[in-house]
Amino acid sequence: SLAQTYMIGAAGAVIVGDLTREDVETTLAQTRADFKRAAPGAPVVFALNKVDLIQAHDAADRAATLAEAEATDVFATSAATGDAVPDLFRALAARTLRLGL
Repeated sequence: SLAQTYMIGAAGAVIVGDLTREDVETTLAQTRADFKRAAPGAPVVFALNKVDLIQAHDAADRAATLAEAEATDVFATSAATGDAVPDLFRALAARTLRLGL
């Protein structure tokens, strides 16, 4: 696919999903699988975006469940407010540097 063409050779990825959508976990997992095929060994972090639009405990529960299922860092973020965005990029940078990518 065209998306995988952009993924080839990437040193890492931030995969963003919309927390207001019920199927976000499935979509993120599929995108991660696609990324792993295109860039094996590159680190991935997830951004569950639009945290400002849902209940905080719902966001935390969904983030914890996804982190456990996918064994990666998951951040409940808000593009509108900037919540957790710097933390997300620091985590990805740290993982990338640890791998020497």
